[in-house]
Amino acid sequence: MDEPRLDIACPMPTGSAEVAEILLQIREQMAPLFDAADGMRRDLEARGWSPSVAEALAAQWLSRCMGGGR
Repeated sequence: MDEPRLDIACPMPTGSAEVAEILLQIREQMAPLFDAADGMRRDLEARGWSPSVAEALAAQWLSRCMGGGR
C-alpha cells in the first residue's frame, strides 16, 4: 500500500470529508511516536523520576521527533 503523501505547500482541501481523511492519515502516521513517548514516560516513572519530569522529558522528545525542537 502506498504511503499517503501530504504536501503542506498545497492549499488544504475545503471539503470536510477530505479534511477528515487527511487528519485520520496523520493520526495513523503519528501513532507510533505517541506510543513511544507514552512508553518513555512510563519507563522514566518506573525508574523513579517524578511524573511531572517524566512527562516533560517525553513531551520534549516528542516535540523534537516532530521537528519542533531542532
